[in-house]
Amino acid sequence: MISLLRFYDSLWPPLHAVILNIPPSRLPLFPSLAGAAWFVTLAGLILTWIAHGTPQYPGQSNPDVAFISDIASFQLKPLFLIGTSITAVCFVITVAAVHVVRYEPGFALVRCPGYNEDDMIDNNDNGINETNNSNDDDDIDEEDDNIAKTLRVISLLSIFAAGVASTALILLAIMDTFRYHHAHKFFLRICFAGLALQAAGTAIVYANEVVGFVYFLYNGGRWQHNWGNRSLRVRVFASLSTGLILLEVFLGAAFIALEEDRSYRTAGILEWIIAFLGTGYLWLFCGFFDR
Repeated sequence: MISLLRFYDSLWPPLHAVILNIPPSRLPLFPSLAGAAWFVTLAGLILTWIAHGTPQYPGQSNPDVAFISDIASFQLKPLFLIGTSITAVCFVITVAAVHVVRYEPGFALVRCPGYNEDDMIDNNDNGINETNNSNDDDDIDEEDDNIAKTLRVISLLSIFAAGVASTALILLAIMDTFRYHHAHKFFLRICFAGLALQAAGTAIVYANEVVGFVYFLYNGGRWQHNWGNRSLRVRVFASLSTGLILLEVFLGAAFIALEEDRSYRTAGILEWIIAFLGTGYLWLFCGFFDR
């Protein structure tokens, strides 16, 4: 843990400075561009495959439905390279920005809508003296600082995982599945592992937003005083993002089951659905930059 804290102390300040030097109004451009590039790449590949009569390519693992790597090995490889490169670079910047602004006043850290000071419990009515209140506040502040530092370490690990996934995405685009089959599969697994770790880390860091929004809905649109001063929009988009992650996990498990059952057509269609849902996941990050 000490080594992780040193890792945090050395890397967080420069990362923090770089991200906050980007004008806030331009931060949503990165997830927008990443999602658009990914969508155009996928749409171009599948429409080309359909336009050519849905051919079966050499080495195609699914006999009924060609997937991204199968099509890109023989058609539109420049589009695949450019699209994945733009997606990868913008994705890393997006994840870094999402995690940095998580702790910044003026972004996620704002007063909650519907927050009412009358909801606060008056500790003085309970006979608690000011000295004890001061000590309790110090303990809470210290606990909050420790939690915040732990979350920032998770944020750094998530950004690192996003960088690994993005690098692997570019490399698997260069090394297509037909000519470099084993290398392509290796980088594909690295990419998926990095994406999974990034998604898990981001969900953990924004867990308070998700839980707070659930309670907001449960209490009929009324904030509880102890859920922190957080933007409603950020809570909504963080909740949607977490929900989409869970949906992707469920669909991924269904895809594996269909592959095992040799239901190739359904599995192939599900594969493309999962890929296109990645566009939605990228675009949802636009809502994390509320001001």
